[in-house]
Amino acid sequence: MDTILNEGEGLTRARDMWNARNPMGRMGHPWELTGPLVLLCSNAGRYINGTDIVVDGGAIVF
Repeated sequence: MDTILNEGEGLTRARDMWNARNPMGRMGHPWELTGPLVLLCSNAGRYINGTDIVVDGGAIVF
């Protein structure tokens, strides 16, 4: 996720590499976690248990 923890000039090279390795070509934004969070906290997800919901822009494919 693109957060304050990976900001700064010293991480430019690493950020470029992370972006290049992700199928979406970018890092995720923290607000993109909202959908899965709402699902899990609402009645829509009340029967979900014991699973991984991966929010990574497709990086798990590689």
